[in-house]
Amino acid sequence: MTSSVKPAFIPVTAALTRPEALFNHTDVALPYRSARAIRDREVTAFIEAADAENDLLDALQDPHIRVRFLAAFPGWLQSSKRNRLVALETLPYVSFTCGTIQAFDAFYLEHRHRRFRCFRGDFMYHLATWRRGFAFAYIEDAPIAPDDAVVISLPFSDSGTKHARMDETLADCDRLNIPVLVDCAYMNIAGNIDFDFSHPCISVVAFSLSKTFFGFDKLRIGVRFSRSFVDDFIDTYNTVEMSNQYSCHIGLKAISHFPVDHTFDKHREGQLALCNDLKVAPSDCVIFGIGGEQWQAYNRGTATNRLCLSSLLELADEKTR
Repeated sequence: MTSSVKPAFIPVTAALTRPEALFNHTDVALPYRSARAIRDREVTAFIEAADAENDLLDALQDPHIRVRFLAAFPGWLQSSKRNRLVALETLPYVSFTCGTIQAFDAFYLEHRHRRFRCFRGDFMYHLATWRRGFAFAYIEDAPIAPDDAVVISLPFSDSGTKHARMDETLADCDRLNIPVLVDCAYMNIAGNIDFDFSHPCISVVAFSLSKTFFGFDKLRIGVRFSRSFVDDFIDTYNTVEMSNQYSCHIGLKAISHFPVDHTFDKHREGQLALCNDLKVAPSDCVIFGIGGEQWQAYNRGTATNRLCLSSLLELADEKTR
């Protein structure tokens, strides 16, 4: 006999998450918490224009769109006048990913028998994943060991600058032959970064457009640079053309339309003024200010406190109409 009671399917939302299970999360009521792209008027106008073209079908039927996007992306990155990315070509295999997170997942899977390491204050996704059956420890809590695998963001997630211990950590990883993933999710909104990717230990570098352009976090546009052809699930769905073709299409349009330094160049002056008003230090990432003890509510486990200024930069952008 069929029951007349409808099954209660429950969409997964943040309401289901136990507060104690969250890492690097601050009170949701705080106005400058988290990190997000600036709602830039030029970017929203670009999105509206792209939407008006009604070319979804063309994108879905373009057999070369993924390769064209991947072919254009490295040159776009290296055209920066604000950052110097040395030897990125030593990681010559480029694959489309669903943001940086999918590159993380592949790295976790490949090195699942190792102990994972990151610094305090790095992206909360790492520990949120590792707590489910992976060995892990903060780099601050124990020396790097031969059976480890390291993830580190550049610019660093908690400060928007290069982590003070990044060079020594990479030297240890080179010496011990430890695989490293460098997360460059914030690179395209930063300045003053000068980094050499030729360290033998760096096996993967992950980039994304989520923080670069408002709304693109919903499109999940990422690129993984690998030192070798991994032939894992990411490379498999790239080689059989299962990537999100519209994301590749809009990603290619965006990087063809905007210079890589657009966000930093446009909003740096506003960031500096806001940081002066708030009495915080300007980060190398244009959306962040770094505060002292009076901003302790924003602490994510390190000695300083990160404020996301995107909402204030948006107000300043509106005033320039």
